[in-house]
Amino acid sequence: MEEFEDNKRTWRNPAELTPDENAEMYFKELGLSWQELQGKKVLDLGAGPAKFAQAARARGIDVISLDKHPEWWAHTGGPAQDVPYVVGDGLRMPFQEGVFDLVVGRASVHSIVNDRPQLDELVTEVKRVLAPGGEFRFDTGFVLKEINEAEWKEWNILLEKVLNQEQLTPEEDARGEELFNRVEEEKKEDEEFENLTTEERVMKVKDIFLKKLQKIDPTAKTFLKDPKSNEYYYLLTKEESSSAQT
Repeated sequence: MEEFEDNKRTWRNPAELTPDENAEMYFKELGLSWQELQGKKVLDLGAGPAKFAQAARARGIDVISLDKHPEWWAHTGGPAQDVPYVVGDGLRMPFQEGVFDLVVGRASVHSIVNDRPQLDELVTEVKRVLAPGGEFRFDTGFVLKEINEAEWKEWNILLEKVLNQEQLTPEEDARGEELFNRVEEEKKEDEEFENLTTEERVMKVKDIFLKKLQKIDPTAKTFLKDPKSNEYYYLLTKEESSSAQT
């Protein structure tokens, strides 16, 4: 528990950080350095006030900031005006395919996705804008529901048909089996959290989140932010194209 108390004491609002302080937080939490970013085109997903891009610009590094809600930072004067800033949704990004070498998401992915289907959408979209061999790094695994609200409604409609002994089409039957398995998986995950300590729950969240991520993308891995902590960041890699490998 001491580790979590230390994190609470050292946490600072990103809006209060200087650009360089903000960049140091990115590096600490995503395993990066200025040297690694040299010559790369970077997308900051959920960039907030865009201070990371400001620090990068001062070093000649190309970072584009993307955020759906720049108004959230109006109380701080709004996002930085001297760096490229795009207002957009991480699930439907207004970029061409293969334009970024690195996509980063610091403390932002949990505000973009609410459930496993949306995580699937995000990974697919990030892979689309990444160049072959490019990486997606983000921190903070979190409790992720296996099915969304619309799918719950769909499940309940199918369940009602079964209870009323209505005939299901082959497509409905297959869909019902898929949703049933995911409902049962979510129940099992909830049961696994019972009787765990706070630290154990944090590790369980990490393990479950990684498992869901690897179902979407087998390249997904976790890395320790700091050898002294139990905090991780996640890394996905877009495979090199066959033409680039030959």
